[in-house]
Amino acid sequence: MKMIFFALWGLSLLLMLAAAAQLWRAFVRKKEEVTRALAKSLGLLFVSIFCVRLAVGLYLADGALVKEPNGLNLFETALDSAVHSLQTFSMDEGYTDYLFAGRDLWQWMSGSAAAVTLAGMYISLQNLLAPIAGGAILLDLLSNLFPWLRYHLQGGRRKYVFSELNEPAVLLAEDLVRAEQGVRLVGEAAAKGRMAVIFTDAYVDKENEQRAELLARARKLGGICLEDDLRQLRLPGRGRVTYLLMDQDPVANLDAAIALQTDYRALCPKADEIDILVFSQDENAGEILKQAQARLGAGAPVTKVVREDVALAYRLLTQQPLYLPLLNHPAQTLKLLVLGDTLFCREFIRAAYWCGQMSGPEGKPVRLELHLAAQDPETLKNELAMAMPGVQLDAEDPYAAFAFYSIRADGRDLEQLFQETPALNGCTYAVVDLGADGCSLDAARWLQRRLDLNALTNPARTFVNYLIRDPHLCWALNEKQRTEWCSCRAFGSEKEQFSVENVFAPVLEQRAFDVNAHHNPDDWKKFQQDEYKRCSSMAVVVHAGYKLFSAAPKLLNPENGQPCCEGTQARAAVQKNKALLAWQEHRRWSAYTLSIGYRCPTAQELAHYMLADQDKRDAKQEHLRLHPCLVDSRPGEGAIRPEDWAAAEREDFDDLDNFSLKFHHLLRCKLPDAWAELEARRAEADNVIGRWLYGPEAGAWAGCVRDMYGCRAELEQLGLSRDAAMLAVPTDFKQWDYEMLSVIPEYLGMRPQKES
Repeated sequence: MKMIFFALWGLSLLLMLAAAAQLWRAFVRKKEEVTRALAKSLGLLFVSIFCVRLAVGLYLADGALVKEPNGLNLFETALDSAVHSLQTFSMDEGYTDYLFAGRDLWQWMSGSAAAVTLAGMYISLQNLLAPIAGGAILLDLLSNLFPWLRYHLQGGRRKYVFSELNEPAVLLAEDLVRAEQGVRLVGEAAAKGRMAVIFTDAYVDKENEQRAELLARARKLGGICLEDDLRQLRLPGRGRVTYLLMDQDPVANLDAAIALQTDYRALCPKADEIDILVFSQDENAGEILKQAQARLGAGAPVTKVVREDVALAYRLLTQQPLYLPLLNHPAQTLKLLVLGDTLFCREFIRAAYWCGQMSGPEGKPVRLELHLAAQDPETLKNELAMAMPGVQLDAEDPYAAFAFYSIRADGRDLEQLFQETPALNGCTYAVVDLGADGCSLDAARWLQRRLDLNALTNPARTFVNYLIRDPHLCWALNEKQRTEWCSCRAFGSEKEQFSVENVFAPVLEQRAFDVNAHHNPDDWKKFQQDEYKRCSSMAVVVHAGYKLFSAAPKLLNPENGQPCCEGTQARAAVQKNKALLAWQEHRRWSAYTLSIGYRCPTAQELAHYMLADQDKRDAKQEHLRLHPCLVDSRPGEGAIRPEDWAAAEREDFDDLDNFSLKFHHLLRCKLPDAWAELEARRAEADNVIGRWLYGPEAGAWAGCVRDMYGCRAELEQLGLSRDAAMLAVPTDFKQWDYEMLSVIPEYLGMRPQKES
């Protein structure tokens, strides 16, 4: 009989150890899904307790061992032991009676006081663990319903709703949680209370270990993980809602955005504001969403495209500006080397094309040379030609010189390339992204050594930036990034790409909104929905430091290129060089507009489309990517005088001023009724114009465009039609370039100063 008792107690101990091993695999080694491990450990613990209860029950039923047996047979004893085992989990069992009976059993089995004590401790441990384990498995099983309970209790919280549970979404959510109240968007009041992070399509895949880890990270940051599809999820309560469509398939993101635009009233019936952020690298995504939104009319949610590679390029051009080599060694030529043909490389090339428009030490434009090395340079060239049809990639372009080279995918033939092309040794700024972290790292380190060797005979500060997507590796590589001559910096990890600063860009977008407000009285919602205005204004802000470099390079820190002066000093430098900077701004704007696919229309094209849309009196044509201001300009401060507007062209005017005259002439010819209306009320109109533009309260040169809009608005209040008001105050397109200079210190984050 003793052998049976020893076997039951031994089996119970083995089962307890097996249950502990299951929990170890789930919580420490993370080799098994938690719910499954809890269920296994609970079953093992139940059998372990049953073995002890059965041993005690057999002992109490044996008349030869106890004075007063309970009289149960073997079958009844087994069932009674099972019942007592269940009662152990439900905390409805006589723990003390079984504890004493177990101690008596071991006293009979061994006669050892130590064994009796250990047996009592073992039974007490089981009695303690049983209800805890039962509660844990019950709580975990109910957790499938628990997210819905949390979801319905969110009420008026600020909500961020992700379309899919993937690595980028979790990285962005973790950064949002670190920001505590989330991110304050343009036009949004300060957030109050806690925010809610909701992941949709967050199902568990038992065969995918990475999926389980993502789910665990999402729950750890406090996210609500739901298996429902985003388009079927009805959000409760008030508060602002931001949808983040981050599926791996960009077409699915566009499809979800259109569905949300259509059904937003049913999905968010009480939401205060709704934003939809669509992650897509497709350049046509904005136009597609704009067409879909046009059908919904006013009140549709704000929908904008997030292109993280473009935002990352802007961050690099701001944090590591192209003029850094010129700050340390002034020159009239900047040679830029790009290794790779990834999507980021293409976006960086397009951004550098317009961002590199600046003046050198002699006040002349810096000659920008773009040396592009890729595995398939012909394909890279064709893709750039498709994206920028107005840019001359073969011939000498007015804004940059292009050169294409062929290298291996891993960059192992850079030595041969530099030997065959000595001009590359003069490159002082380089960007490397070969698609794989290891290849990019090897190429960047080789390039750093090569540039350091060149500096022995031709001293020059050089800068190498290489994209490393792994967050931990990127952080480690930047511990020591600079030698005596070459600064080699890793950037662009997934953690940086999908961060609040890169995705939402709250500071950049707020400054861009301020830029737009100087000449367009749009509210934040209209600004966010206009992709052209938003992106164009952001480009102005990114280029602000480059304008300050052109005006006064001594006001910038040579180590990082950031301003090291007061706002008054920057404003004085801009005011002193405003004619040069306005001319440079037109070059910058022209290069930017070319980089996003525009070109200058012919005279016939302009005359055909200019007044085709009765709701717009605009010179540009967004659908056809045409803009007539893509013409040459000359430095000069003088605005067109009132008596000059009668002419259609002047030989002493540059092309931009002549277009202003031509545009006004075309309007007069095509709007005869509006011109007759203006002539009939010329005296009243001249009185308003004189007060706005030439009176004592007229704005300075920086406010001319703003004054033009205000003057037109007052003319319309006077009773003139919109067309007549436009004819009364002709558009001097060159003055837009001056307007972009008015708040350069503010674009750089300096404290605003009052106009003198």
